[in-house]
Amino acid sequence: MIRQPKPSRLALALIPGLVAGGVAGPATAQTLEEVVITAQKREQSVQDVGISVSAFTGKTLDRLELSSATEISAYVPGVHVSGSYAGQFQTFTIRGVTQNDFLDHTEAPNAVYVDDGYLAAMNSQVLTMFDVDRVEVLKGPQGTLFGRNATGGAVSIITRKPSLDEADGYVDLSYGNYDALRAEAAYSTPVSENVAIRFAGVYDSLDSVFDNRFPGGEDLGNRDVWGVRGHLLARLTDDVELWLSATVSEGTYSSGPYQSRSTRNILDGNGLPVNSIEVNEPTLIGTIDPDGEDMDLLHDFSGDDVNETELQSITGRLDWSFENFDFTSITDFRHYEKELYIDADATEVYLFNTLALVDVDSFTQEFRFYGESDGFRWTTGFYYLYIDNVVPKTGLDLGPIAGGVLAQDEYELETTSSSLFAQLEYDLSESLTLVGGLRATREEKEFDYRSGIFLGTGSPLVTGPLLFTARTYSGDTDDTLIAGKLQLDWRLSDETLVYLSYNRGIKAGSFNAPFGGGAEITDDKIPYDEEVLNAYEVGLKSDFLEGRMRFNASAFFYDYNDYQAFQLIGLTTQVENKDAEVFGLEAELTAEIAEGFTLFLAGSYLDTEVSDVTLSGVTADRETAFTPETSVTAIARYELPLASGALGFQGEVIYTGDFYYSLSNFDSTEVPAYTLGNLRLDYRSANDRWELNAFLENLSDERYATFGFDLSGSCGCSETAYGMPRTYGVGFRYNFLQ
Repeated sequence: MIRQPKPSRLALALIPGLVAGGVAGPATAQTLEEVVITAQKREQSVQDVGISVSAFTGKTLDRLELSSATEISAYVPGVHVSGSYAGQFQTFTIRGVTQNDFLDHTEAPNAVYVDDGYLAAMNSQVLTMFDVDRVEVLKGPQGTLFGRNATGGAVSIITRKPSLDEADGYVDLSYGNYDALRAEAAYSTPVSENVAIRFAGVYDSLDSVFDNRFPGGEDLGNRDVWGVRGHLLARLTDDVELWLSATVSEGTYSSGPYQSRSTRNILDGNGLPVNSIEVNEPTLIGTIDPDGEDMDLLHDFSGDDVNETELQSITGRLDWSFENFDFTSITDFRHYEKELYIDADATEVYLFNTLALVDVDSFTQEFRFYGESDGFRWTTGFYYLYIDNVVPKTGLDLGPIAGGVLAQDEYELETTSSSLFAQLEYDLSESLTLVGGLRATREEKEFDYRSGIFLGTGSPLVTGPLLFTARTYSGDTDDTLIAGKLQLDWRLSDETLVYLSYNRGIKAGSFNAPFGGGAEITDDKIPYDEEVLNAYEVGLKSDFLEGRMRFNASAFFYDYNDYQAFQLIGLTTQVENKDAEVFGLEAELTAEIAEGFTLFLAGSYLDTEVSDVTLSGVTADRETAFTPETSVTAIARYELPLASGALGFQGEVIYTGDFYYSLSNFDSTEVPAYTLGNLRLDYRSANDRWELNAFLENLSDERYATFGFDLSGSCGCSETAYGMPRTYGVGFRYNFLQ
């Protein structure tokens, strides 16, 4: 029962021409497609919102062959991914705001929501998407309305809901090389005048991509994922609507398919490392890929089905429309589990291996009110969050190096957070609107940690008797956190909006869990403080040429206090607070060049600096990890109308500039720039009932790095994960009951 937006001539899809409906087409030829977003917790046309937002409709996601949430990053300027486990753990980096701590109690500074339900487990952000209505990527702090840990931005995934008016559904199948099979289906129908249901499911599998040359070692890079979801929509009265949803998904994967490179440290006069470089000569473990060309692995410890993830969620939403305001209640429960194993040295040598288990329960409750009167629009509410994050086992197997012992950690972090928030929009004149918002959060955390040393059994990651407890720690925090915004929107015309904004984002502090006891991280360094981001932005949103062209751009400066900087120190991990700055420029251009021909161009430039980072006794300013300085995306699509339907041709070029996967900025951690090209051909029937398509991705078979670890001082090696090689396939979709 949410109020409908004021009618607007245009709204935005990220790449509108890709979803322009073929023969069924847009209502007006050569006009960009309309879509509505809820970035401010109510329905609005995105060109009317003074936030840098990129929105994807469900059809756009299908056309881009996107199945995982983090794959969106390739098409949004200023957005990248960070992560580990050779890509099995991924999270968003937005405008240089990131957290690449891979330990399982850590939360991301860029919040991800599914149907307004918060994903508390950062590792769950790589979730498989299916039956999605749209995805909204909001850049810049969103703490006022989206709450805690939306410091750098928020990603909101909205699934398709059942309709009370008509039945519909679809079956979508695709098959490609590496035996890539994806099957997705959904069915929705009214069961009475006031009740409707929808069911959806997905199965996604991939055979091994990387050959393991170790005798008897299993090939890696495969996956086997499934998910199901059910919706119930009930109109209780003319003013009250209830929606319930339940989702279950599971995934099975190989152990992380890292490749190992020979690297060594460069030492200063005191014997401390000040850099690490890749070398051609053998180091402690030698090199497995001297020519740097093949995609083979050499893992002594491997498994093609040993890594598992599991996610369940239940969400309920009640919308109640009163005479002067709307009330919304959102209740969400999520449970996430994972069990991941990895050959950490990624070689044929039994050097060290790791495992990580986690069990996360989260519960959220939001009560929200929205109202409007002459010149005023207001949103206010209350939000409660509880997270119980249990890590029953994180193991580091040092094998023969340490006489066959295993370091094993276990810890638990409980988080309780309550907040009050409000945002007010006031029209100073017909063209000027003042926006102000504030959110106050009270957050408590309790942390218990224990590290033990166990006798090994001779088999990797199999624990023998406990030899001794290496370390214990208990701590708690109780903080008041303030987020807010102040913004001026200036509508120069019906087609042009200029906005100037200040946003204060905040991410709560937490605790380090030193891997294997981590004696170098003393007790006083285990807790770290909240980070505060002061973000200043000026932006432009404009439509011109009678709706055939759109240009959006923004410039921003981020002043970070106590940025939570992550480092891998030897074999242990640490987050510590540092100051940082980010300057950036972004632009998007979408144009209907001619009837049926759409062009999309997007680019970003980022300059980041984390101040006074001390590493091995050397203090220096460094760039944030997983932040390409430049990125460019270009997509061209042409649709040829035919008597029986429409034939579509689509080409994509995606350029990603150099970046570091470590805050050390050592040479061996630099990922070279790469360019990917994708092609797509599709045919759609005249009534939009069915579609055939063929796709080719990474057409030049580019070998490009994505994630890595620098272990030069531990094994004379660095681990690097590589993206998918050339892939191709065909697909078929059938829409029924429309």
